[in-house]
Amino acid sequence: MKYAWIENGRIRDLAENPTEQFHPDIASNYDTEVPDDVQNGWEWDGSVATEPAPPEVSVTPNPVIRITAPVSVAAGVAFDAIVNIIDLNDDSIFTELSGTYYVPLKNSLTGDLDQIITLNIVEGEGTTAITIASIGVYDIAEELIRPKPTVRFEANVDIVVI
Repeated sequence: MKYAWIENGRIRDLAENPTEQFHPDIASNYDTEVPDDVQNGWEWDGSVATEPAPPEVSVTPNPVIRITAPVSVAAGVAFDAIVNIIDLNDDSIFTELSGTYYVPLKNSLTGDLDQIITLNIVEGEGTTAITIASIGVYDIAEELIRPKPTVRFEANVDIVVI
């Protein structure tokens, strides 16, 4: 058996033989016999020691707006892009965010901002129809998105328009 120092319903400390280990003023605090498997920090109700529940772990969301579009399309042909707000912690749809964003597409061949697409996201999901008229390789000009998003954008591929 061990002896426990109980304070506010919790086992503050344990000792095998407090009268030999500590000064009498301190040893007097170890006044409760407890089983050997009991550990510091356990709860004590006056007769039974119980292990406290583990603390809740809070994971901070890590959302990103992900745009999924075809790798290659013909100039002037409409295609749908899927837009999701993804929590990167578990790859789930992050439904707490909604909004409309105006997203410039930059042609990396010419350096021009050829057009702006509108993304309507409702509870983390959306689609948008896109038609790109000029041949090129397009990516998002993230720094020019309006309104400025509170999360970052991530395009899965550059869109090649032929």
